[in-house]
Amino acid sequence: MKRERLAKHSITYDGTFEGFLSYIFYQYKNKYNTVSIDPSLSYKPTMSSQQIDIVTNEDLSLRVLNGNITKSSQREIKELYALFLSHEKGIESKIFERISLILSKHNSISDHYASKDHLAALNQKIIREIERIQNQITFHQMRNDISFGTIKPSFNILPLLVKHLKSKFSSTNWILFDETRKYAIYHLHGNIRFIDQTESILSDPDFIPLKNNIHFPTFNPTANYPSPNRFNPNRNWFDVFQTFHNQ
Repeated sequence: MKRERLAKHSITYDGTFEGFLSYIFYQYKNKYNTVSIDPSLSYKPTMSSQQIDIVTNEDLSLRVLNGNITKSSQREIKELYALFLSHEKGIESKIFERISLILSKHNSISDHYASKDHLAALNQKIIREIERIQNQITFHQMRNDISFGTIKPSFNILPLLVKHLKSKFSSTNWILFDETRKYAIYHLHGNIRFIDQTESILSDPDFIPLKNNIHFPTFNPTANYPSPNRFNPNRNWFDVFQTFHNQ
């Protein structure tokens, strides 16, 4: 048992936000001697540490999220989520460092921690990227009465654009597609879904621009796309944050 505790642990998870939150639960429960946290797809085995693969548990992830919102602020949790979406190498360890401080009994928003300056600088980069992309978004009318637009952001910011887009384009049905990460926001009659390239609407024969000179990515319904798409959050986490905030 003593030897087990001294072992170094390389944590792997499925790359989703709920998977990362599940890790936080098991970290506190099992007291891993964590040396790295990586999505399973990018993990490279090493002889110096033991791999621990985290099984995503949605109930446990929501418990962790609720605990963080209770002890922090909704604004800070949203910021940490945006940082998670950066997919920067090693971002999980830096976010966990901050969350550990949030969950500690002596937490103060002014407390210093090793990654504080780095996370603040990264957050500013993400904010600037959001502002840049928001000013560039253009939708084009398709034959099936859905407006379609594409973006190529430096970070995975699609989930961070939902509130702005719902407010600005509330009266139309639209799809905004991230050409780099191959998934989209789909707004239909006021409802938001995240979809990937396998969504049937994208291969509809009438899902083509009314104007011929519009750049349009090709969607092949029979293509063997990677599944699941690790960038696609599959849910609007900001709705979840708001739900816990209102409890």
